[in-house]
Amino acid sequence: MSDDPRNRVARFGVPLPSGLLREFDMMPCEKVDNNRSLAIAGLIRSGLVNHRQYAGNHEIAGTITLAYDQYLSSVQQVLSQLHALAS
Repeated sequence: MSDDPRNRVARFGVPLPSGLLREFDMMPCEKVDNNRSLAIAGLIRSGLVNHRQYAGNHEIAGTITLAYDQYLSSVQQVLSQLHALAS
């Protein structure tokens, strides 16, 4: 196991309205193996990504993937137009 302090587990308590916690516990597919701690960590991670995207000045990378039939006559023209829009 790494000695990196970022990988150490910290425990904290969060008071929540019981109805909110009940709804969270009933969320399908979001929780990993019904592990509330991992599910909450995932939501926090997602919130941090959103926050950094809008509030930070960090670089964000992504890709655009196009699937097309290269034998259609207009493909090159459309690809050129898309490239011009992206530039």
